Amino acid sequence: MLNAIVLATLMSLQPPTAPPTEPDQSRPIGIVPPFKGEPAPPVWLRTESHTAAQVDCRHYLYEAYAGPDDTWLVRYRMMPEEGETARRLEQFFQFGAKPGQKPQEVPVAEPVCEGGTVTWKGKTFKLVDRRDLMRP
Repeated sequence: MLNAIVLATLMSLQPPTAPPTEPDQSRPIGIVPPFKGEPAPPVWLRTESHTAAQVDCRHYLYEAYAGPDDTWLVRYRMMPEEGETARRLEQFFQFGAKPGQKPQEVPVAEPVCEGGTVTWKGKTFKLVDRRDLMRP
C-alpha cells in the first residue's frame, strides 16, 4: 500500500509532456491520418518550410519527403474553406541537409506524386511526415 502511495506521489511530481506545437499553433484535425516514416525529417524542416510557404488559409496539408544526399522535398496543399482564398493551392520546396539555407521553390507541375513517393528531376523522394492541420 505504501509503495502505491509513493509511486503515485512521484508520478504527480513529473510535469506532463506537451506534444510539440506547430510553428503557427495549428492543430491536427484528422481528416487525413498523420504519417511518420524513416528517416525522420530534421526538426528545423517544419519551421523553415512553414516560413517559406506563407500559409494563407486555415486548413492545409503538410508533407515532407526524404530524398537522396540528405535532401528534402516539402509539399503544402491549401484547402480553403468557404469564403477563404489562397494565393496558391499547392507549393513544393527542396531543402538541403543544413538549416538556414534558402530552399529552392519547385514548380508545381514538375514533381510527379504517386502514393508515398514523389519523383522530381529523376530522383525519388519518400514520404516521411504528413499532417492535416487547422490554424486557429
